[in-house]
Amino acid sequence: MSVQSVTFLDFSPIDWHGSLMMNSRALRASVIAVTALAFVGIATTTPASAAGCALQKQSDGTVYPVVCKNGKVNDKAEPKLAASLPAIMALGKGATLSQAKKAICSDLKNDAVTYPLIEGALYFQTTKYGWSKKISNWFNDTITVGNGKKLC
Repeated sequence: MSVQSVTFLDFSPIDWHGSLMMNSRALRASVIAVTALAFVGIATTTPASAAGCALQKQSDGTVYPVVCKNGKVNDKAEPKLAASLPAIMALGKGATLSQAKKAICSDLKNDAVTYPLIEGALYFQTTKYGWSKKISNWFNDTITVGNGKKLC
């Protein structure tokens, strides 16, 4: 039995030191560049408090946005809110309406505290901790509509 040689691919006409080598270098460089961009994109993916959610302060002391367009709290707002509203911002995940009322009344003792500032803090805390909407609803009903309720 004789063994025959079969050529499946003939690379002999290719100039390995010329254009194909250059093309493979270009291909490698492109792959490296795309990979680098992907890693840079991942590394620079910004948190909720990114430039698109830059914190702004108003003359009445309010800061916004306290919650970014992506639905996450603006981390840059928390220290500003905590400085003005320490009692409200000290409340954690399981805060009750009774605790929130006490915190609001405590923070309202500071003459610099405004209702819009409190609304922002309640929105921030509700978003961050998943508080019941009844806390902010109670506050808004009390200050906006009145309903004969006493705030503090």
